[in-house]
Amino acid sequence: MSVNPSDPNLETRLNSNGWAEGYLAVTGNKGISTIRRSYQLRVFDTFVKDRSLRILDVGCGNGTFLHHLHQSGFHHIAGIEPHETLLYDLARRHPELNGKVVPGTASPLPFTDHSFDCIYFFNVLHHLTGPREYDRAFDEVLRCLSPGGQVIFVEPCRKWIYASKRWMAGRLGRFFPFFRQMHAFMMEERDLMNQFMDHQSYIRNALRQRELERVHDQQFLHQWTVVARKRPGHANRD
Repeated sequence: MSVNPSDPNLETRLNSNGWAEGYLAVTGNKGISTIRRSYQLRVFDTFVKDRSLRILDVGCGNGTFLHHLHQSGFHHIAGIEPHETLLYDLARRHPELNGKVVPGTASPLPFTDHSFDCIYFFNVLHHLTGPREYDRAFDEVLRCLSPGGQVIFVEPCRKWIYASKRWMAGRLGRFFPFFRQMHAFMMEERDLMNQFMDHQSYIRNALRQRELERVHDQQFLHQWTVVARKRPGHANRD
């Protein structure tokens, strides 16, 4: 499946090799990887207990979480990722995901209507450029979700915590290459991250307008977790 190179969403703020290298360094750190995985699996253990559900991981990166879902007994899984460097790393690390991940972005999703029972975003929505792209992404979520299906997203939510982490990474980066990469990674995301955090009310309204019912909405420390369900009788509009 090909992706239209003229699609403006492909020119995301994530498409530099520098960002990809930072992402791989940060997510490849054993401690950070363990924390991310445990949090993600805890969300799924709470809200996605049925291993037979069809799951889409939007912005799946190098496939680490899809790999863990597969190991946990979820076999009807798919992913989408716009960054070639991460797709290459995914193919190298996780051959069991061959054929399950396609290149692309959150809008448009290259899948037919009602293709999934759960659509998952982990630290992805803040890479979109603003309200127009948020709306497009949620329109696609609504189209691709089965009736009664749910969308889950986990995003950073507090500027002061994010700024503190960025400051600390910058100071430690003077002495340690890992933190230098982390700081560069966070600086490249900074403006889009702040914009997303300024639009939390907009995001909630966008879900409400599409009759995606929020069944869980919690902010804990730095993470905002939302689970919203598509009404069982909802029919997609042409």
